[in-house]
Amino acid sequence: MGERTDTIWTVTEQGMNIVSDGSPEYLVYCSVPAGAEGITMSDLVATAGDNCKLGLGRCIKNKWLKKQGDIITKTIEDATDATAEMLRALASGDANSVNQKELGLLKKRKLIS
Repeated sequence: MGERTDTIWTVTEQGMNIVSDGSPEYLVYCSVPAGAEGITMSDLVATAGDNCKLGLGRCIKNKWLKKQGDIITKTIEDATDATAEMLRALASGDANSVNQKELGLLKKRKLIS
């Protein structure tokens, strides 16, 4: 009879903050007004605070926002906070709904252990 190994993922305190408030990338996305005028980098930093440093890069990588000079504009009409959704699933014990690659990314970001 072979041994069975179970992996139990727990959401960290930082991860639980994302469950309740939203991910840094989603909060940054929401801080940028719709329309071609966008927002200046300094206004975005003032509006999004610490989330700007953490979330802006992910927004650009996800192609939610683009930066032209000092202006940040939205490239999509609506974004889904997949990070918060995955963490909610894990917090409720549904680890099967999150694929291994995403689990690895969440662990790397120290949102789960």
